[in-house]
Amino acid sequence: MNPYLLTALILLGVLLLLLCLLLAASGYLYKFAVKSRHDEPTDEQFDRWLTGAGKGECLALLNEGRADYNGRAKNAEHRYITSFDGLRLHALFFECPTAPRGIIIISHGYRSAARHDFAPVLKKYLGLGFHVLAVDHRGHGKSEGEDICFGVKERYDMRDWLKSLEESHPHLPVLISGISMGATIALMTAALPDVPQNLAGVSADCGYSHPRKEVCHVLKSNMKLPVFPLYHIADLICRARSGFSFNECDLVKEINGITVPVLFIHGLADDFVPPCHTEWMHEAFEGKKELILVENAGHGVAYLEDPKRVSTVLEGFFDDCLEGWSTKSRKNG
Repeated sequence: MNPYLLTALILLGVLLLLLCLLLAASGYLYKFAVKSRHDEPTDEQFDRWLTGAGKGECLALLNEGRADYNGRAKNAEHRYITSFDGLRLHALFFECPTAPRGIIIISHGYRSAARHDFAPVLKKYLGLGFHVLAVDHRGHGKSEGEDICFGVKERYDMRDWLKSLEESHPHLPVLISGISMGATIALMTAALPDVPQNLAGVSADCGYSHPRKEVCHVLKSNMKLPVFPLYHIADLICRARSGFSFNECDLVKEINGITVPVLFIHGLADDFVPPCHTEWMHEAFEGKKELILVENAGHGVAYLEDPKRVSTVLEGFFDDCLEGWSTKSRKNG
């Protein structure tokens, strides 16, 4: 055989092998990031987010909250809506024991659940005079869905939960309290041009500013893999199979579609969603805003690390949101 032809065939074979490896790796990244397993972390897995010298106190507060949440969940009302693309979505509705001032939607994080992310604050939110709606995002808990869409599709689900509350409780303002992906979903929802008028404010704890930036960060820093070309091929697969792109919804560019107050929270020891995401969004947002950065707090555990400070700011923020919503309603009504 001609040696030049043999060399060319060998090079072609190597290139085809590399292409197959890239496609396989990108396909794995897509499945790892997007495909739902309808499981949630165990208590032990979730507890790994706790860091710092006060881990024991944080764990005690978290376990106390879990016990309270699980007890209340037995008597909570199961609610359902149908998403814009036909999925049956689930939530638990917890009634406050007094005359309600409003409703708080708690929006959990990526592959997590409300009983983990909001266990320490459910009792507090109810005690402040709020009903609480604990949603299961698509692909989580009792909600249908095979894909986790990083907020791109979930923002429309959250909009529809707001609409359902507008129908069931037409005179009550609604706040969204989100953690991690749930915070990003809350902000993306608030930025929609057709967001329902019952939304009074958003509390966003450790949300990412853009799906692309977060996926690339995890790929590079956590998985130690090259962004190019794995991310780009995975995004093409995502567009073809799941109908959305990681490149959608850049909140730094879109955040000023939000017309309600926003409380930004982030732990400075967060290496999963770096604090710079919250700082970028806070700096870009021109509306009414507050910012809390918590020392030694890892991902999604700012309240556990500094409950007194975060609790005080949350209470004041909720009061301001209700006052602002009431004033706006009187002007419009």
